[in-house]
Amino acid sequence: MFRLTESFKYVEKNRGPIQKEAIEEGIRDIERHTCVKFRYREPEDTVFVRVTGGAGGCFAHVGYWESRGIHTLNLARNVPGTGCFRHPTIVHEWMHILGFLHMQSTYNRDDYVKIVEENLRPGTEHNFAIYTSDMVSNLDIEYDYVSCMHYGPFAFSANGEKTIVALQEHEGDMGQRIFITDKDWLRINRHYNCPGAWD
Repeated sequence: MFRLTESFKYVEKNRGPIQKEAIEEGIRDIERHTCVKFRYREPEDTVFVRVTGGAGGCFAHVGYWESRGIHTLNLARNVPGTGCFRHPTIVHEWMHILGFLHMQSTYNRDDYVKIVEENLRPGTEHNFAIYTSDMVSNLDIEYDYVSCMHYGPFAFSANGEKTIVALQEHEGDMGQRIFITDKDWLRINRHYNCPGAWD
């Protein structure tokens, strides 16, 4: 059972036992690396995250607001380790719920990447919106090309060409979904002022 929190309550729908275990492992990983805690929704809770398994891909509301009531986190059903059920993808969607936008949406992203708009599939441009410093804080953490919150270089490509081009040299694969980086964990810890996060 997850420890009680007043912030993150959730209920799961449309999932089988192996998917449920993969989702819970994502939650446990967040709890192990941060001070954020989760619990199951109780019947009287009106503000919570509904975890669904619709065929529409991997997505989640950004931020956890009382006024929103029911928040949605969708993971299209798959075998754990593939598709939306890769561990870093599960953590990625929970990070949206925790308040994080994609790495390449930050206000200073043009110092680090170029978005090649002519290669984007029509109708997907909103996925590459850039947000001002009024909306996004980098929490004094440098840009992370390999963050689990970063898109890969061919995201939403209409023609097989790159949609995101790195402007600086970096180690690792941009947009990888193999692991969660230390900077990912630090962002959560600083956002929630976890003990030691700013030391």
